[in-house]
Amino acid sequence: MTASNPGTVETAAQMGLGVAMFSFSDPQVLAPLVETYKTSIQTAQPVGEFVYDKIMAIAPALCLEDGDEARTLYSVRPEWVTPRFAVYFDTIPEFAKHLADEQRPISQTRLRQIIDKVAQDPTITGPFAEGDTTPEFLHQNGICVGNPDEVSATIKRFADIGIDQLVLVPVVGWHTPHEKTLESIRILGEKVLPQFRP
Repeated sequence: MTASNPGTVETAAQMGLGVAMFSFSDPQVLAPLVETYKTSIQTAQPVGEFVYDKIMAIAPALCLEDGDEARTLYSVRPEWVTPRFAVYFDTIPEFAKHLADEQRPISQTRLRQIIDKVAQDPTITGPFAEGDTTPEFLHQNGICVGNPDEVSATIKRFADIGIDQLVLVPVVGWHTPHEKTLESIRILGEKVLPQFRP
């Protein structure tokens, strides 16, 4: 079950379901949710054949040998992600208002018009922590961008709070060369993931 609030996390655990959470800020923010989940699942009444005791987070990743290059490529991402996130993630109450008066189904043409309008609103905030792209800022906010050592240190923060699985979403977009995304995936597989295998 996807969840981002304590009540939903607890309900999922009581039903014996795994939980998937997005994480675009300090992993420590998730610690109380992990604790709620791990406590509640101990007395689960599973809705399926077994209890699936796994809690997962999703975080952006761009891992290159040159951490400065990774951070430079990442730095242009929020400009185009924010308006799309604020329209498509309409289960978040703050974002739902953008589509509240729209007749359903909404055509892709109309969605693009809404995105263009939202992009002009300077008060809209995106999913990712806003600030500089120093290694320290990215590490503190759970953004897995940098060189292999930096990314590994950030991933460890998720492991330390009890996250069972971390899904790394490749940083992709119009401004990210495809070959850099592929390079990042290769480096993650070769130099980062082996550190977290049991």
